Amino acid sequence: MKNSYITDTIAAIATPLGNGGVSIIRISGENSFKIIDKIFTYHNLNAGRIYHGRIIENNQELDDVIVLPFRSPKSYTGEDVIEIHCHGGVYITKKILELVIQQGARYAEKGEFTKRAFINGKMDLSQAEAVLDLIHANSEQFAEKSAKNLFGKLSIEITQIRQSIMELLSGIIAAVDFPEDVVEPEYEFIENNIEKILEKINYILSFSKSSNVFRQGIKIVLAGRPNVGKSSLFNALLNFNIVIFT
Repeated sequence: MKNSYITDTIAAIATPLGNGGVSIIRISGENSFKIIDKIFTYHNLNAGRIYHGRIIENNQELDDVIVLPFRSPKSYTGEDVIEIHCHGGVYITKKILELVIQQGARYAEKGEFTKRAFINGKMDLSQAEAVLDLIHANSEQFAEKSAKNLFGKLSIEITQIRQSIMELLSGIIAAVDFPEDVVEPEYEFIENNIEKILEKINYILSFSKSSNVFRQGIKIVLAGRPNVGKSSLFNALLNFNIVIFT
């Protein structure tokens, strides 16, 4: 039996809600193409094309939009996906999303598109985490690091470590199970390989602290007697003037 929570069709606004030029509404799931057929001027959309048309409700035109259809598995989530690019007004964006929900989708939970991408094998956990980091990155250094992890840098390093462990383990097991056919690895060889593996693991973990600093920031306290320059130092760190009341 299918888990309906995992297989049902979800929808959400994929851009920050506010007044702007364009808003994007994303639909993902097996009913995505059926839903867009009910509310768009074009029907039976083909993946890999861009469609310019209008969103319709009860024979009334709501907005002039661009629709991008993606067929499984060639999409962000690995499912059938529809992206509606409408004008970036708060009302019209919410209205189109509500219309999509009325046609059979449900509201996507926070991060659910990326969750489905992970479930469907489009990315691993380190890449999923990198998506969130890249979205919230507020410095060039952290953005570059997040992009590398999104493109699989951390995944490759973890895979290499795992492969080294499995090769060492298989050599030990083979020597124990077939002592007459397989030469047992020297203890020094095993020890050296374990140390190299631990060095690689510790090297990767050493970056986790700095990543948390970029991700969460640092809380500091400037303490001192009155009029010793706390405000001036604070303003210098921020690179603009701000009033301190207490």
